[in-house]
Amino acid sequence: MPHNFIPRKHGARRQISPSKSLHVSKKDVQSRYMTEQAEELAGSLKQVVALTAEAAPDRKMEFKLSGDARPKLSHPKNGWKECHWEEAAWRHRVHFKGPGLAWQEVISFQEMLRGTNKDTGWGEVDLLARSHHDLPVVIEVKSERTELLLAAVMQAAAYGIALRKTWEPVLKKQWQRFWKSSAGDSEWWPVVVAAPMDYWRICIGKKGKRTRCKAPESFWPALSSLVAGFREAGLVLSFAAIIHDGKDANGLPNITGVRNVNIFQPFDGNSWLWPADNSETQ
Repeated sequence: MPHNFIPRKHGARRQISPSKSLHVSKKDVQSRYMTEQAEELAGSLKQVVALTAEAAPDRKMEFKLSGDARPKLSHPKNGWKECHWEEAAWRHRVHFKGPGLAWQEVISFQEMLRGTNKDTGWGEVDLLARSHHDLPVVIEVKSERTELLLAAVMQAAAYGIALRKTWEPVLKKQWQRFWKSSAGDSEWWPVVVAAPMDYWRICIGKKGKRTRCKAPESFWPALSSLVAGFREAGLVLSFAAIIHDGKDANGLPNITGVRNVNIFQPFDGNSWLWPADNSETQ
């Protein structure tokens, strides 16, 4: 061991570096410091978004734009993992929508972003959907309550940036052909973090009460500011709660609907989940 080696203190706050792309720095997110880390990211967001676009795969091949449910994921024995929720969303895509959401339908799941195996650190878009303006929507699915919301936001944004990078060279013509539409360029790209209801109940928690895996209450204003910053960069972030009713015939979550999650007033009664009824929202 070098004589000048200084061990890092246990639990010391890690920096969200302005010299790292989002898909790398998301690994540095810590529950205890999410507020400070969100503020830190917001302060260098323009630079980080540019770095993420530069690091994103230069994909040349077309996407599959379809999904085939894989029987091997039927009847999971050790509980539902993220992959089970993704497949359930695809199997129950007729229900995986709702009023006021950023998308009108899910078109595929587990879309690979990598162009080659050299694109390390880049994986699959959990769900790829079509917006009300016929543009792609990235939906990042989370299911484990230990998965930190800030890290999920950073990953969703990174994948939205990566998909936007493929639009002109690859995806645009394929998308227009697939939908028989003339969808063009857009200033805004929708990106969504979706998770089961229980995830949001634990993550938001009750005001003034400390519970395991609950986000710090100071985090929500910081997250709101970060969402505003992403919007300035062309990424429109939203959040959604997946509703399910037991298991389906394959043992996967029986998804019955999706609702928006309002992060701007997380502690105002039940207003974090909206709309409260089935009425349409603008």
